[in-house]
Amino acid sequence: MESEIDSAAFLLHGMHLAVCTSAFLTNLLLLYLLTRFTVFHHHMKIIMINLTLSVNAAVFYLLIRSTIGLVQIWRKTENDEKYYELPMDPADCAFSESVPQTLCVLFFMFPLILVTERCYATQKFWQYENEHIPAVFGVVCAVLWIPTIVEVLSFLFHLSFPSSLAICQISMLHKTFLQRNIWFIIVSTFCLLFAGLFKFLEMQNKANEDDYVKNHYSTISIRFQIRENIKTCRFAVSLNSLFFVSFLVFFLFDQNNGSDLEDSAMRREYLFLIFPMFALIYAVHFITSHSQLFDKAKRTLRSLMPGQIGLNKEQQKFLQS
Repeated sequence: MESEIDSAAFLLHGMHLAVCTSAFLTNLLLLYLLTRFTVFHHHMKIIMINLTLSVNAAVFYLLIRSTIGLVQIWRKTENDEKYYELPMDPADCAFSESVPQTLCVLFFMFPLILVTERCYATQKFWQYENEHIPAVFGVVCAVLWIPTIVEVLSFLFHLSFPSSLAICQISMLHKTFLQRNIWFIIVSTFCLLFAGLFKFLEMQNKANEDDYVKNHYSTISIRFQIRENIKTCRFAVSLNSLFFVSFLVFFLFDQNNGSDLEDSAMRREYLFLIFPMFALIYAVHFITSHSQLFDKAKRTLRSLMPGQIGLNKEQQKFLQS
């Protein structure tokens, strides 16, 4: 029976690793496309890059955890079970959270900045195209990263890996449901609110377009800005809805069967599949929702294929254009 349990856990962590690797590489591609090509207004581009970077940071965290899990199962000792009833010190249980709390903060702060930026773009649609203050947005986003950077530096300073991820999940189950899921509830609530706000902005921009075309039509560029506002707000609705559903799943499926902590801890491991699957869908949805990004992604992937190595310089420039 023990070998069957170990095989199931090894397969589960192997699945974690495969999904995390796919999500990490896909989001790396998205980051490359966002930094290399201009799809949004400069301000929105900065916010989207930081949001995608935070998603990939969480995936990288889970990628490390999956690797640790595989190694620990491979080297599992027979005496591990004797600790199952003993809560461990949180300092000895790194990689116990499905998503680190500092990154959860980013998942509602960056959308908050985005909804503020889109709200301003909606109110000042006739002049926003010519406004450029990327340094301000860059500084604001950089400040939001400080808690995450501090946490990473603290971890690197102590460099203490958990002796057993399974035991640490038992320790997590000694916390209350609210203690384990408070940040997931906060993020899902805010993302639902933001989805509603972006839908309102989309409707407001449609009203602006109708009024502008009927009464004030003078330049194509202003109407283009309004159309861009409509498309970006519509996209933001879908993106925040995706965040809402994903973080909602975290606390809906976090069940603690008090009569069998070991079984509950094993079930909690499935929660670690949620975010990398979300991150993969996030990147694919992001790329396919914008035809320009999708075309650039196809060209970039073609350029990485072995058969493209022998292309001449003119062909390579065309692929990179």
